Amino acid sequence: MEGNMKNKNRIVAILLATMSLSAIASQSSFVRDAFDFIAPTVTDKDNLTNTAQYGTIVYDNTDGNFVGLDNTGSWQQLTNSSQSFKYAKLWEQESDSTAGGTSTGSSWNTRVLNQESDPYGIVTLSSNRFTLEAGTYVIRVHAPAYKPTSHRLRIYNYSDSSTEHLGTNYHIDSAVNATDIAEVSGLVTISAQKTFQVDHWIENGVTSNGLGTASGDSEVEVYTTVEIIQLQ
Repeated sequence: MEGNMKNKNRIVAILLATMSLSAIASQSSFVRDAFDFIAPTVTDKDNLTNTAQYGTIVYDNTDGNFVGLDNTGSWQQLTNSSQSFKYAKLWEQESDSTAGGTSTGSSWNTRVLNQESDPYGIVTLSSNRFTLEAGTYVIRVHAPAYKPTSHRLRIYNYSDSSTEHLGTNYHIDSAVNATDIAEVSGLVTISAQKTFQVDHWIENGVTSNGLGTASGDSEVEVYTTVEIIQLQ
């Protein structure tokens, strides 16, 4: 029960991360439901269709439902009073003091994913790619990069050879000996089984630890992390 409550609370931050700034700024109130979804309230979601981003989540006060804008520009109902959700987590795990590996400059670097926690059986992980069945999901990713200069993440639809979501641009000067964290999140609606991967664009490649520096704290090292919540 404790683990399930933690998963429900986690969805608050993930869903807030998918909202467009314009959608948030134009609303005066937010709504939380029994499953801890939080979203700005709207009286007519169709007024947002032309300006909202794919993946925007709002509470439609007229219909009394949380809805998300899918990749076809249509609003999909996400929750109601009887609906729950399913959570899975994927990540890259290496042994203590093992760095994240070499980053290739001016290129999309496919991130390693080699561990999973999937109590509901919603995802299949193989060769750094994850496969989802037909449905609606919120996916959130974050990954480190060492001295990358400009960099960002994308959720790549390997099945369709297309970018599903692009992350925010980040920049840290390569002269600074520091690690930066990139993130990407969004709503994904698929009508059939699809396979995805996480790619990381990095301007300045670094040998051995460009994809993450080791902590060396006697624990395992963790780099790329993917959180998946199945809404439908």
